[in-house]
Amino acid sequence: MKLNNFLVAQAKLNRAIQMKCDNASYYMLRGECSLQLCEFKESILNYGHAIQIAPDEVFEWVHRLAYIHFLYSQILYDEQDYNGALANVNEALRYQPEKFSYQCRKLAYLYSLKQHKTCLELVENLLETHEEAELYVLRARLNKLFGTSRSLLRCSQGTGNRSRQPASRRHCKGAEQNQPKIANRWL
Repeated sequence: MKLNNFLVAQAKLNRAIQMKCDNASYYMLRGECSLQLCEFKESILNYGHAIQIAPDEVFEWVHRLAYIHFLYSQILYDEQDYNGALANVNEALRYQPEKFSYQCRKLAYLYSLKQHKTCLELVENLLETHEEAELYVLRARLNKLFGTSRSLLRCSQGTGNRSRQPASRRHCKGAEQNQPKIANRWL
């Protein structure tokens, strides 16, 4: 559709909403028109209002609203509004917390905001359910920023007397020596 058609549709929906303000479909359609016109804030408001009016009928609308927040977060990121981008991707994750692509975007925004500790915690959580090579590389880079490795930290905690150490911790000394060589290949 042409831009002008969306403007006309939006004007007609405004009138329809004035006459019947409890119709969630009108708000959803106006939100879609706003999205096509790149009016992301208006689109989010309209979808949000539609969901409030008819919360039982809007499973697909919730997913669409999450996607709009996600899309808007990417635009804000491109404009270097990292806080706004993070806020919008968090909203997207509120509606679809299991969405891996949204979680990965959040990693990028946290990294841009130099919230490395929070970023590392999210990477660790994601690695529990997603064995992605990029996550391992990012974890290695974050650990390099901190000058250590999570696995090495776990190994070194409570290592007073080596004879009392469990066998699984005794291998750490060799790992400490080999880790920088292995990590540097990927960084």
